[in-house]
Amino acid sequence: MIKLMEVRDRDKYYEKLNIGITMSNMWNSLQTKSEYGTDKSEKGYQQVAKSMSGSIARELGLDSNLTECLSMCYGSYFPAYGKAGKKVILQYLREHGMLISEEELARSYVEYDLSQSGNVITPEFDRYLRELFGNSVDITIPEVKVARLCGDTIDDIKRIERASTINKIDLLYAMTKDVESECIKAGKPVKSAKIQEMLSAITNENIDIDDETRKRIYGDLDDFVLYAEGEKINGVYDYIGTDEIEL
Repeated sequence: MIKLMEVRDRDKYYEKLNIGITMSNMWNSLQTKSEYGTDKSEKGYQQVAKSMSGSIARELGLDSNLTECLSMCYGSYFPAYGKAGKKVILQYLREHGMLISEEELARSYVEYDLSQSGNVITPEFDRYLRELFGNSVDITIPEVKVARLCGDTIDDIKRIERASTINKIDLLYAMTKDVESECIKAGKPVKSAKIQEMLSAITNENIDIDDETRKRIYGDLDDFVLYAEGEKINGVYDYIGTDEIEL
């Protein structure tokens, strides 16, 4: 259980937390991780998401430090093999009686990792993270809306990349700039019509990890859980934050 702490200066807190997240294990471990079947570092994608979220927040008169913090947290819930790796972890948790939803796993992992790096989690930021990782489509905090939009945009772009022969760098740049433009024009966070049109031509994909890799993930999780300090779930958090090349 992470202890939540109040702070006196809210603006200073998010300014400092922004720097703290860039120095955290969860953020820097993204450099070695990529979606299953690809070799493109997730860190590059999430740096773009952070930049996009900050630009949109400033244009809309929102708290850019808070928005960038939320964007980085949203993207940092990324274990080895990305989305496919998350599916294996959730299956492992169910089979081992650790009943936790993915939303709760994501938020708790982020708070655990940030706390391990010496960062303070306030009750307000905890509430924002709950909304960020929650299932509700009725998001009330504008900074959370922007962070979620930017993270989901990156996921959409990765889907398009896998189904397209378009130059990936050009696509990433053009599509993120289109989202920024649409948000500024609308005066609020909105999806890109161009991205939605491109997605409509792509069939849904269901990428599963091969059996050998799945067994290796289970073995690694067994080790992390066995040697976890405190609750067993802490071992799962430690596994999620481990560099992919070390597994």
